[in-house]
Parts: sequence; structure tokens; C-alpha cells
Amino acid sequence: MMATVDAKTGKVYDPPLSLHGSLDLQLDHLSDMEVDFRPDSSLLVLRNGCRDFAKRSSCGIYYFNWKDNHFDLVKFVHVEPKM
Repeated sequence: MMATVDAKTGKVYDPPLSLHGSLDLQLDHLSDMEVDFRPDSSLLVLRNGCRDFAKRSSCGIYYFNWKDNHFDLVKFVHVEPKM
């Protein structure tokens, strides 16, 4: 589960790659998912996420930019799962 909340207004926004309000980027069970962000930056980095486990090519690092009250995917880097 994930949400983005405006600390000033309390408004809640959908996460990146959301499907019906929930994050549609699942934890890669072969790796640990990491979320990197800073309060003074518009960049959000999700490491070790998979959009489709049947297609391992969808697993890797996702870079998002927060703009106009939503996240835009700016870059994806495929990472082979650790065995």
C-alpha cells in the first residue's frame, strides 16, 4: 500500500502506476523493494519492483517525477533478479 499526501492540505493522491487507487507495481519476491525520496525533491525511485512477474523484463528500477499532482514515469532500468 502506498499514498502520497500533501502535508499542507491533507489531500491524498494515487501512487505511481496505480490501478484503481492502489500501486500496480509489486514487490519482486526475489529482491527487497526500496523506495527512495526526499522532501525537497520531486523524484521518487522504486527499486526492485515488477509490473508483471511473468515478464521478468518488467522488474527493475522505476524513476518517477511528481508534477501537476501526479507521478510521471521518467525512466525504467531493467535489473536481473538476484538468484
